[in-house]
Amino acid sequence: MYVRLVDRQNSFLILLFVGISFCFYFFLYVRSEKIRLKDWFWIAVFFRLGSMFSLPHLSDDFYRFLWDGYLFSNGESPFALTPKQWLSANTNHSELILSIFPRLNSSDYFSVYPVALQVIFALPWWIGLNTVISQIILYQMILFSFECGNLFIITRYLKFRNSKEATKLFFLYALNPLLIIESVSQIHFESIFLFVLLVCLLIGTRFSNLRNVFFAILTQLKLSFLFLLPAFVVMNRSNNDYLGILRNINIRMILLAFISLTIYSLSFFLFGTQQFQNGIGLFFHSFRFHGLIESFIYLGIEVLFPNYVYVSGFCSLGIGAFLFSVFVFKYNQRYEINSIVGLLLFTLFSPVNHPWYILPFIGLAMALNYHPFLAVILSFFAAFSYLFYSNLMQHFPAFPLIFTFVEIFVLGIYLWKNKPLSFLQKIPD
Repeated sequence: MYVRLVDRQNSFLILLFVGISFCFYFFLYVRSEKIRLKDWFWIAVFFRLGSMFSLPHLSDDFYRFLWDGYLFSNGESPFALTPKQWLSANTNHSELILSIFPRLNSSDYFSVYPVALQVIFALPWWIGLNTVISQIILYQMILFSFECGNLFIITRYLKFRNSKEATKLFFLYALNPLLIIESVSQIHFESIFLFVLLVCLLIGTRFSNLRNVFFAILTQLKLSFLFLLPAFVVMNRSNNDYLGILRNINIRMILLAFISLTIYSLSFFLFGTQQFQNGIGLFFHSFRFHGLIESFIYLGIEVLFPNYVYVSGFCSLGIGAFLFSVFVFKYNQRYEINSIVGLLLFTLFSPVNHPWYILPFIGLAMALNYHPFLAVILSFFAAFSYLFYSNLMQHFPAFPLIFTFVEIFVLGIYLWKNKPLSFLQKIPD
């Protein structure tokens, strides 16, 4: 009902469906150990399957995926022109692409999706699907396959735990309402990101070169995963001195990161200035959404230096990157912990936190038993952040700041109760 009926403009329906679904989620969690883990697996698959086969109601980003895929499948760069510019420069248009154009929410912006995703976007055009619904179902089937892979891999991570603990951890991921909604039906590709990240970590240190390759692939799926680079550049070391750090720098990972950035420079950033002005750069100021720490940095800059509010996103992510680098280089942690701490810090300091962005952190948190209830808290607030799109904003414009303050307050209580150092360095048993 949620994925078929809820309009993100309708604040009442968002409150109703999110509230009911999370109440049901918490109610089932208390009793989750009474059902076997493999039964929860098939129930989770059923829910995800049931959310498919309809156009997304909570997000219209999929129209841009189809637009980019059309250009890419025809050998054109989706990064060279905005959709409006492309339509003006080309006269030979298919009826389907003409019907997609008015539905784009980004016709004046350059594509922000890397080449690896463009290949997936192009699949329905290469296959020859000629209706939007058939193309959407193909995307959903791809995401459904990866999400089933995520469910399976998480069971592999949990197999050494006692059955009750493993069942509860698996339930927290498998039946999370936000994940059921976002992992397949709304056509967001975080399920693929999580799959590659889980495989990357599952490979372990015995096959570090293969793990490095998977991480390089991950950075080609989404630019923001370069934030995790310090977690893979510094290998586990036996001492904490700086000479030990230098001896354990992962040169192969640095080389792969350089190759990854080269691919970006030849595609994504080939038209660099316009990409920063009307593409990826807009995420640092104009496209701000549900930023946690960044919201308060923005407010401070707006009061003290109103002409420079556009730097708030850069400042916030810069602080987050600095803290993450300090954590990685100062504390001798396994790459799994470094990765999940990096995802957490990126979530806290990013200027844009769409509801589906939290999915990779939730998956790792449950797989590694790393503060699973923190992941539940974040997913709860992320689901309610759809209210930022709703008609509530017309009557209550201060709502995002108050909402963010409440979320920071709740997260602060959780942090305080767990003590800062042990909170970050929690090692899954």
